[in-house]
Amino acid sequence: MNQEGTVLWGINNIYQVEGDDASLRQCRIKGKILKDVEEDQSPITPADRVVFDPRGELIIARLPRTNSFRRYHLKRRTNQTVFANVDQVLCIVSAGEPPLKPGFIDRVILCAGDIPVVIVCNKTDLPGSDEALEQLKLYEALGFPVTGVSVFSRNGLDGLKEMITGKRSACFGQSGVGKSTIINELIPEANQRTGEVSRRYSKGRHTTTCSALFRSGDVSFELLDTPGVREVEIPDLIPHEISRYYPEMAQFDGHCRFSPCLHLHEPDCAVKSALSRGAIDFSRYERYRTITAHQMERSERR
Repeated sequence: MNQEGTVLWGINNIYQVEGDDASLRQCRIKGKILKDVEEDQSPITPADRVVFDPRGELIIARLPRTNSFRRYHLKRRTNQTVFANVDQVLCIVSAGEPPLKPGFIDRVILCAGDIPVVIVCNKTDLPGSDEALEQLKLYEALGFPVTGVSVFSRNGLDGLKEMITGKRSACFGQSGVGKSTIINELIPEANQRTGEVSRRYSKGRHTTTCSALFRSGDVSFELLDTPGVREVEIPDLIPHEISRYYPEMAQFDGHCRFSPCLHLHEPDCAVKSALSRGAIDFSRYERYRTITAHQMERSERR
């Protein structure tokens, strides 16, 4: 009889599925194709709910997702789901080494869509630039929770635990920000399990080579680890809808002469008016312009 379960990790068409009866099985997708699944570079991701055949160890179907974190796959020119069914995204950054990249945070927010984003600044024991600290204050003022942590000094870890308790959180960040170090501190067994998967299936080192879902020992929270990235491309979005993920711009919806408004060159634009008054951060608006223009170019090439 078929069962339902949750995908913990997947690599090379091998997926570890935890059944609702707490059993663990390594399953495959027969033919690597799932019926009734919309076109996606990643039909199955960690935290997906699936129907599987425990006898043949085959995934039969994917259950509907509550949400998903998507990015654009440049080589295949299609959207790719990185993970799904989470309560929040922890965008792990550093204010010093590597330096903070506000543009990366902006793109993570767009990839997350309607999933709440929490900005976690790691390595607070190291000096950070004044500009980086000001940028973090800006995101906090815009309504994005910001918290600082240091695994070295252990500062901020208790506060972070409070923010993730009772939730399934996905960690996403650039390479070198210490994302996996935070996870290993919060869930020590995660390091061993990630290394085992890496050695057995991808022949890699003890670095994160695939996304994986981990549960704390007291089952009070879940963390989803993802491989570090250098850059992230936003998924295909309707250009006019991009501004709704910018709280400082979304508040002016319906106040521009034209609707919808791209807030670029249109006359009587409420966003541009707010920008001229200093009510909107200029550097963040310029990054919005770049992202929107790039999205329009991508749409025109199709």
